[in-house]
Amino acid sequence: MIQEIGDLSCLYPGSSSFTSATRLRVLHIGSATPGYINPNMTSTEQLTFTNPMLEELNVQNLPYATYNLDLSKCPELKTINAAGSGFTGFEFANGGLLNEAYLNAPNSLVLRNLDYLTNANLHITTPASITSLRLEGSKLFDNYTFITSLNSLNVLRLTNINWTLSTNALLDRLLGLMGMNESGYTTEQSYLAGNISLVGTVYEGNYNSYINAWSPDLVIDVTHANPFIYQHLVTYCDEEGNKLYEYYVNSGEPLVDIKDLLGEEAIAKAPDVRYQYIFGELDQTAQYIPFSGWRISTDSQSIYRTYNSSNPNISVNGPMTLYAVYSTTPQRYTVRWLLNNQVVKTASQQQNYGGGYNLVAPTIKEIQELGFNTYTFTANGNNCTYTIMDGWDKTPANITPTTIGGTYDIHATWIERVNVPYLTVLTSSAYSMAEKLLVLREMSNARSSLSINDRFQITMGYNGAKPAIDLVSTPTKYRGTPT
Repeated sequence: MIQEIGDLSCLYPGSSSFTSATRLRVLHIGSATPGYINPNMTSTEQLTFTNPMLEELNVQNLPYATYNLDLSKCPELKTINAAGSGFTGFEFANGGLLNEAYLNAPNSLVLRNLDYLTNANLHITTPASITSLRLEGSKLFDNYTFITSLNSLNVLRLTNINWTLSTNALLDRLLGLMGMNESGYTTEQSYLAGNISLVGTVYEGNYNSYINAWSPDLVIDVTHANPFIYQHLVTYCDEEGNKLYEYYVNSGEPLVDIKDLLGEEAIAKAPDVRYQYIFGELDQTAQYIPFSGWRISTDSQSIYRTYNSSNPNISVNGPMTLYAVYSTTPQRYTVRWLLNNQVVKTASQQQNYGGGYNLVAPTIKEIQELGFNTYTFTANGNNCTYTIMDGWDKTPANITPTTIGGTYDIHATWIERVNVPYLTVLTSSAYSMAEKLLVLREMSNARSSLSINDRFQITMGYNGAKPAIDLVSTPTKYRGTPT
C-alpha cells in the first residue's frame, strides 16, 4: 500500500485525487521554495481528502485554490502547511492529532477537541481574516488569548471556557455575534459554554443579557463582582403594548424620557380619517413637553399630567412599563356646494368630534347675488314649465369622511314641473310657496296672463283639526307704496 508519493509540487498539478490511497501518510502538493506558485491548482478542481492515516500535508503557495479545505476525514493529520495559499477555510477532524498548522488568511476555522494543538503551534499569517470560528475542547489551547486576537469575528461557537474577567468588554463584543449549532448551521446568537467569573463592576442589566444569551451552558459567577450594581428594566411601548425600546436603570435613579433617543419615526402614529396624532403635547413654541408622551402602566394620563410636572422625579425602584400617549388634532377637510356642477362655495374645516362639520350652506339669495341662476321658467299659454332650486342634497354634518384630507361635494336639489297650468300652481297645496311666488312673478312679468284686477285663492296650508284664526275682526285699510 502507498504511504508516501513524494514531492508533486514540481509537476504543478491542476487536480489530484488521493481517496484510494487509504494508507497514505505524507503528501506534498505545494512547495516552500522561494518564488514557487502553482497557478494550475484552482477552485475548479478541488482537493478532497479521505485519508485516515495521513499525517503530513503540504499545500503551500497555491494562491488560486480559493475554497474551504475539508480535512475532517484525516484524524491522524499532525502537520499541515498551507502558507501562501488561498484556502478560505479549514475544518480539521474532531478529536484529531493535529499539533502544528501553518495557515494563510482563512475566513472560517473549525477546531474541535484538538487536544495536542497549542497557540504557539497554530500559525496564521492574517488572523484578522477569520470571520467564523468553531473552537471546542482543545484543552491545551488558550481560547481567551486566541479570541481576543480576532477582530473580525461574525460567527462564534466556543466551548471549554474558563475565564476570570475584570471587565465586561469581551462579553459585550461576543454578545453581538451570531453563533453556530451542533450541526454547523448559523444561529442568531453566539454560543458560549464553560465558566466565567466576573470580578470587576457588573451591572445587573448586562448580567441578565449574558444569562439570556448563553445560559445554561455558560455559567457566570458574580459573587466576586466589585461592585454588583442592581438595576431595573424600563420598557417603553406603543399604545398597543408593542415594545419600542427597553433599558436598565440603576435602582433608585430617576426615570428618563427617551423620546429623542427613539426618534420621530419610531414613535409616530399614522393618521386616520378623523385625526392626526402628535406624540405627547407641545408647548406654545411647538416644542415637546418632557414626559407628556408617556404614561406609567398604572396611570390613565401622561406622566406630565398625572404628576403635574414637566420633569418629575420618579425613582425607578422596580421594573416599569411605559406606554406612548398621543394628543389629537381633527383632520381638515374641504366641502364644496355645487349648482349644476358649478362650484358656488368652498369651505375648509376640521372635522367635529363625533363626525361632521359646522359649516353654513349658502342661501338662495347669496347664490343669486353671486350671479348663479336658481330657476328656469318657460311660458306656454296658460301653462308653464320650470325648475327651481329648493335646497341641498345633504348638510355638512351628514358627511362621514372616508379618506384623509378629502374633498366632499354637496349638490343643489331641484323641483321640476312640466306644462302645468298657472292656476293649478297658485291654488293647489301640492306646490310650494317658492313655486307660487315664482309663477306670480313670471305671470306679472308677462302681463298677458295677469292683470291688476285678477283675484286668486292661494292655499298656503290648512289644518282642519284647529278652528280658524280671526286675525282681524274689522278689516283695516293700509295706504302706502308696496315694497
